[in-house]
Amino acid sequence: MKTHTRFALRIVPVALLLIAGCCGGPPSYRITADRRVIPQWSRAFQDPPDPASTARLDPDALYVCTNPGFPFSMLWFRFWRDGRVHSWGKPASAKRTALPDAAEGDAFTKFGAGRYTLKDEQLIMESAVTHESPFCKLQYFHERGILREDGSLLVINSERPGEPWVFRPISIEGMRRQPDW
Repeated sequence: MKTHTRFALRIVPVALLLIAGCCGGPPSYRITADRRVIPQWSRAFQDPPDPASTARLDPDALYVCTNPGFPFSMLWFRFWRDGRVHSWGKPASAKRTALPDAAEGDAFTKFGAGRYTLKDEQLIMESAVTHESPFCKLQYFHERGILREDGSLLVINSERPGEPWVFRPISIEGMRRQPDW
């Protein structure tokens, strides 16, 4: 066997593992007509969370982080009491200053359809986001945070672990849409 053939036989499996592993995606998922990714949730999220815990999260609020840093100008979460969460953000190029409104709270396009569990003050979330990369069509996120006494969330920033993002609840009237995942 020629040297370049042996090299190719060794490097191709490694390259495939790296490409497949870059996304950290769930084992199976479906893509809706409006291009949202709905993953098969891990065992931790199969059952709804404890209602006593989720009562501390306001379903009529968006939890907004107004200074997450590059590549976003703003991020937010919307929670439902049955353990579903949706995350969304505005790119830094949008130079967003206005807080999101009900229409944006009801918009479930592109960003993360997810699930969460809340035990005491410990919040754990999983979500999946479509990606434009030719190598990685899906990004899968596993995030941890703390629900503080004042109702705000501290979410661990995987880019800068020492600097958690602070999400503050902002009541938004008029959000009606229910999740379909």
